[in-house]
Amino acid sequence: MVEASFTGVVRTVLIVIGVIVVLRFINQLLTAKRSQAEAADFESKRQRFEKAKKEVEKNKGRVKILGKKEHSRDEGDYVDYEEVKD
Repeated sequence: MVEASFTGVVRTVLIVIGVIVVLRFINQLLTAKRSQAEAADFESKRQRFEKAKKEVEKNKGRVKILGKKEHSRDEGDYVDYEEVKD
């Protein structure tokens, strides 16, 4: 039969506490890294939005004429039909 010694129990408890502390530290590092990445992504999106907003303000009131699109027979403008005799 295996007997548990006091020092063995204390050592096991300390190891468990150490593992928990290390895992929490790693979790905090990963959270900080993810937060920095999200902040950088948000800043780039904000800069793109500001640039687009300035572009719209710059071109406000101007008319833009787009070229005609080429239509192919597959786009649905072409309808195949048969005449029905009464």
